[in-house]
Amino acid sequence: MKIAYIAHVVFPDVAGDPFNSLKSAKWMSRRGHETAIVTWNKRKSSSNLVENIDGVEIWRLAGVNFKLNNYITEYPFALGMANALRHIEPDIIHAESHLFLTTVQAIRNAKRLGLPIVVTVHGVFADRGFAVNFAQYVYLLTFGVKVFRKADRIICLTRSDAEEIVKFGCSIDKIRVIPNAVDTESFKPCEEREDNLVVWVGRFVPEKGLEYLVEAAKIVADEFRDVTFL
Repeated sequence: MKIAYIAHVVFPDVAGDPFNSLKSAKWMSRRGHETAIVTWNKRKSSSNLVENIDGVEIWRLAGVNFKLNNYITEYPFALGMANALRHIEPDIIHAESHLFLTTVQAIRNAKRLGLPIVVTVHGVFADRGFAVNFAQYVYLLTFGVKVFRKADRIICLTRSDAEEIVKFGCSIDKIRVIPNAVDTESFKPCEEREDNLVVWVGRFVPEKGLEYLVEAAKIVADEFRDVTFL
């Protein structure tokens, strides 16, 4: 099977691969599938670039970035996506996140080409203040509704997200809940452990709730002086 992943940005154009499209493509390639990624060319937004990273063909397309200063830095519309998909000739399209214009483009192109399309929801809504929140609600009630209704399958990471997108017109029958996986060969308890160490890992964004850990750390530290928060 040939799979085309659609993502608004892909490594190394961003610190890490925000929606794991490159990692997913590599894993599917190892399982015997042909994989390609269609994304925006952040490094040179006026030109196209086709490259190969670890066996994955990446089409970086020229585009327009509708960024919102201090709130959203990457919100592109990729030009030439239809042509890229015609060259790739995928059997299926997998778009990352319902919240980006590249996914709206992917839905439109999939329907024109008669291809099945899967969309992964990485959280329905990101709390980022009044302006961004308002924009997200407008998007969800317009473009978001179309994405949920026209996608052939929707993958949610949690049951709560699945319940939430039903409110925006997504059929419960097309939803599959697939939590994020952990590679237990790479991530497992080590033999040496440090006592009373609390570690937090994540992006420094409001929806991750780090502020609550900081508040809790103050309370714990007042009573237990030998606890370390990392």
